[in-house]
Amino acid sequence: MKKINIIFWIVIGIFSAFMIFTAIPDALNQPEAIDFISAKLLYPQYFV
Repeated sequence: MKKINIIFWIVIGIFSAFMIFTAIPDALNQPEAIDFISAKLLYPQYFV
């Protein structure tokens, strides 16, 4: 049971770190992120 808990928390930690590091460019409004959202994903500029 303890082994499963350790594996669970390691996976959750890696997933959380991935989510945080991919959200940083969007939170900082970097031009590359804005171009990706508006040009590649075809969202309007007011969503950014």
